[in-house]
Amino acid sequence: MHVRDLDSYHRFVGDCRRADGASVAAWMVEHGQARHWPRYSNGAYVGQQAKA
Repeated sequence: MHVRDLDSYHRFVGDCRRADGASVAAWMVEHGQARHWPRYSNGAYVGQQAKA
């Protein structure tokens, strides 16, 4: 995991990747297991949210 920031509650905000380099968050959003939060992702998962 690559920690990018801390949220207002001092929790880590990061980017997790699989061994093949694919984003875990992108997969989770696309498959309805997570929601896209533009505040922290800067719009990175808009396409995956639309597919979900």
